[in-house]
Amino acid sequence: MKKKILVVVIIGVIFASIIFLKYKKETEKISSTETVYLLQIGAYKNNENVVKVTKTLPNYVILEEGGTTKIIIAITKDDNNIEKLSQNYETVYIKELQMENKEFLDYLTKYDNLLNYTNNSDTIEEINNKVLNKYNEIF
Repeated sequence: MKKKILVVVIIGVIFASIIFLKYKKETEKISSTETVYLLQIGAYKNNENVVKVTKTLPNYVILEEGGTTKIIIAITKDDNNIEKLSQNYETVYIKELQMENKEFLDYLTKYDNLLNYTNNSDTIEEINNKVLNKYNEIF
């Protein structure tokens, strides 16, 4: 009788472990996606306009979507940093993007934390340039 109970307990533990590992894998997939805010200053269909606008920018990211070229001037995960990053631009459009790239998200978190502790415009620009360069490097 004791052997039967032991076998049942072992089988139960095995099934519970399998179910737990499957659940853990599914939640990791869901939780690995984070919202990122893209600060966009324009969307253009004409490449001449893109060249004209980007000549005045210290750094930027170009995104192509459906025949439109979008100029991104900053990226952040922390919505409290949006104002700091957009302070030198008249019009900025905020676009939300769901991102899964862990390497970039970790990098962005590190620099968002630095942004939280500064109001110096040169430091903000330097941090922003590092983030945009990393984005261009990865994507």
